[in-house]
Amino acid sequence: MAELWLIRPKMIEKMSELMESQKVVPQPSQASFIEDIWEDLKQMDGSRIAGMGITLEQLKEWLLLRT
Repeated sequence: MAELWLIRPKMIEKMSELMESQKVVPQPSQASFIEDIWEDLKQMDGSRIAGMGITLEQLKEWLLLRT
């Protein structure tokens, strides 16, 4: 877990983007949007990290933190 310091900034960035989206996503759709994001995070695996700027090893470390 020596590379957690590399993962946390990406997680913070994604959460920041989620918070920023509240300014873009209309109020009536926000609850559904956030629910979709959390579902995506629950389903996160190696096939879904393309373009996120994280490695498979970093994802595995993050997944261990969720358990």
